[in-house]
Amino acid sequence: MKRLVRLADVLAVPVVMGLAYGLLTLEGRPAELPEILIFIAFASVVGIWTLVRALRTHAIASRLAAVGDADELVAFAEAELGRRLTARSKAPFYIYLGLGHYLRGEWDEATAALDRCRLARVRPAWRLLAASTRLGVLVERGDGPGARAVYDRDVAPAAARMAGPGARLLAVEAEARVKLVEGDHAAAAPMFARMSGDVRLGPATRATAHLHAARCAEAAGDVEAAAHHRADAAHLAPGTFVARPPAADAAAAAAPATA
Repeated sequence: MKRLVRLADVLAVPVVMGLAYGLLTLEGRPAELPEILIFIAFASVVGIWTLVRALRTHAIASRLAAVGDADELVAFAEAELGRRLTARSKAPFYIYLGLGHYLRGEWDEATAALDRCRLARVRPAWRLLAASTRLGVLVERGDGPGARAVYDRDVAPAAARMAGPGARLLAVEAEARVKLVEGDHAAAAPMFARMSGDVRLGPATRATAHLHAARCAEAAGDVEAAAHHRADAAHLAPGTFVARPPAADAAAAAAPATA
């Protein structure tokens, strides 16, 4: 049944519009309308339909990432990759796949997915998201120099060239993460506190900010504040790595990188 629905979703509009175009052409020009105008109208409708489908697909992936549904995001990205043929069309979904693995706490898989993305073939916004995800993996691995290099080379310059709150948010979040992994907890803590309390952000972003705020609090010896932040993180995004207990989180952070 799912395949039938998928097939109808892919073929219904172009097939119906193609039949309509053919019938109009065979039956004669309606109101003396030239065939070329009929074809332009047909192509415009199919083009709009294609654009709407693409926007819907990316909206689904963005929603899964925002709410922290890591398993669904990985499955969705893998399914979409299987339906695409060109490197350009696959690139955004490798980024989604990397983000999904990052949210699951699978650092090697996230890095591998990002490495398969042809960044030269995607828009700057996609490259910024890929760099931010890669930086997040490096932070979780405790690689301060690597995270700093990605921030200085790929995140900060790209965000400075782009307009809009989304790019600024990714840059601020990345800067706070770099400060955290470099040990500047006093500077990172207020940045994460602001993000964790910003209801305009998605649950996964706020949950990650709570986790990092907890790490800052633990470094400062504030066990009670750290516990509150970790509880909030687990509540906001229970299906992600931020919900791991402190012992598992510490063990993961201490594990050496394998990629």
